[in-house]
Amino acid sequence: MQSPPTAPQSATGLIPRNVLIFHQAALGDFIVTWPLAVACGRLFPQSRIIYVTASGKGRLAEHVLGVESVDAESGFAALWADAADLPPGARRMVESAHAIFSFVADESGAWAANVRAVAPHASVAHLTTRPPDDWTEHVARYVPHTLRATHPAVAAGVGQVSDSLARRGFGRRPAARSGVLIHPGSGAERKNWPRERFVELARRLRDEAKRPVRVAVGEVEVEKWGDAAIAEFARVAQVVRPQTLVELARLTAEADAVVANHSGPAHLAAILGVPTISLFGPTSDARRWRPLGPGVRVIEGDSLDAIDVHAVCAAAAEYLSSGAPTSDRAEG
Repeated sequence: MQSPPTAPQSATGLIPRNVLIFHQAALGDFIVTWPLAVACGRLFPQSRIIYVTASGKGRLAEHVLGVESVDAESGFAALWADAADLPPGARRMVESAHAIFSFVADESGAWAANVRAVAPHASVAHLTTRPPDDWTEHVARYVPHTLRATHPAVAAGVGQVSDSLARRGFGRRPAARSGVLIHPGSGAERKNWPRERFVELARRLRDEAKRPVRVAVGEVEVEKWGDAAIAEFARVAQVVRPQTLVELARLTAEADAVVANHSGPAHLAAILGVPTISLFGPTSDARRWRPLGPGVRVIEGDSLDAIDVHAVCAAAAEYLSSGAPTSDRAEG
């Protein structure tokens, strides 16, 4: 790996110590950026690696990665308008940065101009987890690809971390196991396997695989589906309602395996090193968005309706006994 650049002096004469990563998007997109944070921690061991993001995601990054975070709502909105309005705390954080990685704005708008005005000494990279249509590799490869020309050492580090996480995950899991954890929701209804099939899957895993089953639901699912639907799950499994992403991570880490749609919880389970079965329909490209981790089994269908309960249950039973990651496609 190439040696990282030395941190420049700021206008105050101090050597900046912050590496800021700005991110505002869904959980799965957020997790795709984690190799960048880990790589920066290794390349800049004397620096503070700080996510500027929604508070819940920031606390999750602190819990899993050991980095710092600050709530994006704590004054950083001024970067979109007038840098003069940036509150003192947010200004000091940006002024004290020697590297800034942005997933929130491109290099041509007001945000970039304001960052340059506040921290002219900082190295700034504008990134995205949404590659162009002709990108044929995993989305995790697009970040180092974008960085290669301007930040070669960081790009190499991100690539190495991504490879390591694909092989091993984070791997710090508790010894106790709680059975199978099912996540039946996602950020978009079009990505969801039919709810009644998740109910049937939970029943079969309980009765046939003889494994305890938990079903994780959030406020979105409760509001969308209603109490009657949640009660259907409760008849065949233990329903858990994690209140924070950190609580979700803890529940996930202790599972024997996770079954989920193409969703943020699937990405979280995979990168934590939990055996993960992720269900993909035609609106999701598994080649790009397959969860990154050592034990991922993708089951694809030409439609989500084409994926039947027997196939998922058989895959879960096989995976629970062997842990061998494979991919399946259901036609229909």
